[in-house]
Amino acid sequence: MTINPEEVVLPKAKRNRKEKAIGDVTSMTIPKYFKDVITGISKPVTEELLNEINLAMESRELVHLFMTGVSIVSELRHIDDLKFDETERIKAKLKNIDALLEISSKNLRMLCFQTSRSNFKT
Repeated sequence: MTINPEEVVLPKAKRNRKEKAIGDVTSMTIPKYFKDVITGISKPVTEELLNEINLAMESRELVHLFMTGVSIVSELRHIDDLKFDETERIKAKLKNIDALLEISSKNLRMLCFQTSRSNFKT
């Protein structure tokens, strides 16, 4: 009897892996440089940063470190948005003040001109 390898169907082997729950395994590739999401500048991964990551992994708090970072970035962006809005409001107020000063200056010149003309008539 000859067996044709194309006709043979082997049953799939069932893998005996332990079911993993959230937080059981952490795998992370740390680059040599990372992009600061606030400034956009590429920065080196320092020994201090690696120690912070390792400490968080040892105490099973890596997700908390990550969430803290995300929270800080979100707050800083909100502050930047508020600063931008406040800057725009200040610019608008300064423009209004400038316009008022221009009008006042014209009115003052007109008043001075009228006063000087009335002084010539008397």
